[in-house]
Amino acid sequence: MKNLFTRLLLMSLMIIGLVTTSYSAHFYKGDNPTEQSALMAGVATAELHVHFETINRFTMAEYPYGIKKVEVGDFNPTTGLGENYEDIGKILRDSITTNVTAPTKTKILEELTNTPVHVIENNDGEETYSLSLLDASAANLAKYLGGTTTGVAPDPLSWNKPLVNPTIIHSFKFTLKTDTVIEIRKGLVTGVRQWDGRAGAFVIALTIEPLDTGVADVLPVKITDYTAQV
Repeated sequence: MKNLFTRLLLMSLMIIGLVTTSYSAHFYKGDNPTEQSALMAGVATAELHVHFETINRFTMAEYPYGIKKVEVGDFNPTTGLGENYEDIGKILRDSITTNVTAPTKTKILEELTNTPVHVIENNDGEETYSLSLLDASAANLAKYLGGTTTGVAPDPLSWNKPLVNPTIIHSFKFTLKTDTVIEIRKGLVTGVRQWDGRAGAFVIALTIEPLDTGVADVLPVKITDYTAQV
């Protein structure tokens, strides 16, 4: 009876090993004979773990995060959309932030009760996006702060600060790591030169506030989900 039990146990372990090896080999795509032999012997390889991680990445839910790129474009007042998008350039690390506040309300209360008889909507809240550009060239200063540039190539350009701060309008796209896209169709840009001396970079700090596009059914901000992986 003892020998029978031992034989049954060994057979069970062999069956489990064969199933595991077969299942593993099904996902293994390597061509190295040594690694193939090792896998068939039931030894897990690094390539197999990587392959399972790839499978999980495409089958598990993924939520928007991070930043992949930022683009700037020209606002078209006729369509209410941005066009001629291009990469905005190098951005100071950890400088991209958003600030969205809730709408404010004023409650009119009746004496001796906490239930408001009327609620006045004061505003729709604020929404701004901020980032700092490492490229503080004369061309970028004029683009985001206004003013003019003087000089002819190959000589360096010079930036001339405007006497009155102009209204700067651009369109922007923020693409996240998951390919979610935040599109600001019409953004009011406030640019500030920042420099902390010897220990700091000379950057252009931008604050972008979405504005009404002025075109019916074209709203200021559009957020597009990433394409789900199949």
